[in-house]
Amino acid sequence: MTARQTLLAYRGVFLLFILVIVGGLIFSQMVTLFVTPVIYLWLEWFQEHVLDRVPFLRSAHFHEHEFTHKPDVRHPAPATTS
Repeated sequence: MTARQTLLAYRGVFLLFILVIVGGLIFSQMVTLFVTPVIYLWLEWFQEHVLDRVPFLRSAHFHEHEFTHKPDVRHPAPATTS
């Protein structure tokens, strides 16, 4: 068997190999461009709505005025003496 005959015999394997490589590159690019930003947006939402409520876990961008709430009407503030 000559080198040319060997290459022709394995042409299908080489084409499949190239197809798998190119498909993997396209898939990884799609994950990078579309899936990764969604994960980061979800993590940002989780940090802002869950972790920033715990004083120990607050991030540096935490703004106290965003999370102030009205006093609970069932538990009024204690009266002060003046």
